[in-house]
Parts: sequence; structure tokens; C-alpha cells
Amino acid sequence: MKKIYGEKIKAVVFDWAGTTVDYGCFAPLNVFIEIFKRRGIDVTMEEARKPMGKLKIDHIREMCEMDRIKNIWSDKFGKVPTEDDVNELYAEFEPMLFETLEEYTTPIPHVVETIEKLRKNGLKIGSTTGYTREMMNIVEPNAAKKGYSPDFLVTPSEVSQGRPYPWMCYKNAEALGVSPMSSMVKVGDTISDVKEGVNAGMWSVAVIKGSSELGLTQEEVENMDKEELKAKMSIVSKKFKEAGAHFVIETMAELEDILIKIENETIKSDFVPENDYILLTPGPLSTTKSVRASMLKDWCTWDVEYNNLVQDVRRRLVSLATQNTDKYTSVLMQGSGTFSVEAIIGSTISKDGKLLVIANGAYGKRMKDICNYLNIQFVDCTFKDIEAVDLNVVENLLKENKDITHISMVHCETTTGRLNPIQEVGKLAKEYNKIYIV
Repeated sequence: MKKIYGEKIKAVVFDWAGTTVDYGCFAPLNVFIEIFKRRGIDVTMEEARKPMGKLKIDHIREMCEMDRIKNIWSDKFGKVPTEDDVNELYAEFEPMLFETLEEYTTPIPHVVETIEKLRKNGLKIGSTTGYTREMMNIVEPNAAKKGYSPDFLVTPSEVSQGRPYPWMCYKNAEALGVSPMSSMVKVGDTISDVKEGVNAGMWSVAVIKGSSELGLTQEEVENMDKEELKAKMSIVSKKFKEAGAHFVIETMAELEDILIKIENETIKSDFVPENDYILLTPGPLSTTKSVRASMLKDWCTWDVEYNNLVQDVRRRLVSLATQNTDKYTSVLMQGSGTFSVEAIIGSTISKDGKLLVIANGAYGKRMKDICNYLNIQFVDCTFKDIEAVDLNVVENLLKENKDITHISMVHCETTTGRLNPIQEVGKLAKEYNKIYIV
């Protein structure tokens, strides 16, 4: 069989409920509604569906933070929902879901045939989910009996954070042996699915029919007035596109055509305006459409607009460091990212100082090289490339090495596109009174 795609796209990562199994994503929906109903709170279908795709306890937490639900809860119980309430709701949710989960493992139309075609063209099949591993221990084998079985599965309980963070997609890439991330496609049926793919640097495809966003049974879709269905699908499509989906399809039967489009680069003009410039962007990390468009603009150092921008940046940088903005200034220096890192490490850490270097990629490791070159003491906190930063490891090193004065970490490893948890590490830096370099 002649391959019609599979030269540039190497893998497709699918969501489960609402994308490949459980048409309409009804398995968890009724349970979400029921656990609130038991407390005298009637949540709407829309409220119950909005966080779909996330880890289920996060889903419940987000529902509790919705204004309407929070206000009703406050009126009934004299307080807004607490974390204890979230845990109590989840404790009821899990066993209720387990009771019926097996009934919602039937593959959605066109899924089994499409997966078979993808594999014939040499593509690997990965998957992510909002379910826990225990839940997937029910879903996965039952779906396999009915014809759907991906090559790999990651659940949110196996990474530091679930959707919309990209960590589950990175785990798929590592397990499937596929790189770069731009050679992979993420397919899902929720906003968090779309954002997961975009955040991972993958092509993000959203499917409408059978999706949680559309929220209809297969029978309802087939029997609904065509114009009414078209209007509902149009609303869902708009939501997906606003969330960043590169493509929106009605059913999985259209996925092959999308892969062909990607491989033939027929959609290039949708993402990068045609121009005569060569855009030197960070290596394999992609940039947004707005950034690329801005890079196409000619800037002159004497232009008023350019000068105003530079002065504004200088003022903002000073305000980050001190409230005495009238006594200090900042000077912007041209150079690579490594140049900037070396300048900061070399000028802020004294001979008596010690730096905790958190690294999970080439640029993080380069900070250790800089320390060696400049004779700066450092504590090595290195993880595997694309591995998530373990905050427990970081905190243990801070406890064991009380003479650490600074912490450094790369926000986005451009070699892999991994975003690191700078906010969480920042909280540790504040707690242990360390100077934080990002």
C-alpha cells in the first residue's frame, strides 16, 4: 500500500471519552450532576460539561468555583465550597462512576477504521485522558475488546499536572519515540484537549460529533433538524477555534484528509504570512501567529514607536526589582539567551553564594557549564530531558543545602518546548528566602 501520509506526521495522540469512546461523553456527566443534587444543588448540563477533559477532581474543583454554584452553596451551607468539600464530592464521585463506566466504552463511529488506516501508514497511536489509571483499567480493556486499543496511554495521575498542561503529550512522545512535537497531532473533543495539544507544540484537531462540547447522543444527532444541528455545531466549532484548534472536523472520518493537508503544507499561509524574510525563531519551539507577524515588521532604532516600546520595557524591568524607579534604570543588551543567563549568574552571585540549578534540557544544563566556567558553587538538580520538575526533589535539596543562596531555572526549554513550573518553584524560593533567577 502506498503511503499517502506518514512522512512528516509520525504519531496521533487521542483523547478517550467523547473522542474515541463514549459518544457525547455521558459517563461522568450524570455523576457530576448527581453528587451536587444530593446536596440540594441542581447544576446545569452546561456547568457540568464546561471543565470536561480535566482530571476529575480538578473538574469538581472548577465546578465549585463557578459563581452560580458557589453562591447557591454559600446560601445553603453558610460558606463557599472548601477543599474539604471538593474531596468529599470526589469521594462520592469515584465509586459512582466505577459502577457504570464499563457501559460507556463503545468506540465512536469511524474511530476503529480510522485508527487501522493510520497504522497502515506507519503512524503510532498515543492517548491521554482526564480519567485516573484506576478508571482506565476499566475503560481500556473493554474498549480493546470492541476494537480500539492505542499503543500508549497516559493518565493525569502519572504526571505532575493534567490538561491543559502538555505533560501527558510529552510522555506519549517519549514512550512512542517520536520527535519533534510538531510531527505529532492531538485529537480531542474539549477545550482542554485543544489547549493540551497547542501547549505541547503539536497540531491540534478538535472533533464535533460525539464530543462533550456538543453534548448530544448519537440518536439526537441523527434525528435533529439539519439546520438546528448545523447551528449547534457552528457554535462548538467557534469555541474550538478560539481555543487555538488548528483544524475542526465533524467526525473522525475526516482526520485522514487533515493529515494529508498538514503534510502537503497547504495550510502554511494560515499560520505564517507570506514574506521574503527568514524568521530566526528559537530552535524547535514554535511561536504564535501574532509573534511571527510582529517579526515581519521593519523596525528602526530612531522610530518613535520603537523608542517608546524600549523605554516602556526598561521602566517595567526596573519596577520588577525596586520601588525606587526614579533612582535606577536598566539597559537592554543584545545577545542570545545564553548570553543573558551568563550575565545574570556572573553578576548576581558572589563568591560565597551557591546556586541551585534546576535543569531538564539543554539550556538548563548550560547553566551548570556557566557555573563551572565562572567558578560559582552550585547544587545540581537535573532531571531527564522533557521530564517534569519534581517539586519534592527541589524542596529536599533546599532543606539539605541550607547554604544555597540562589535558585535558577529555565521557564521554557526551547529544545523541547517544555514549560517548567516557575510559579511553584517561586513559592519555594520565597518560603526558603532564596533569590530566584528565571
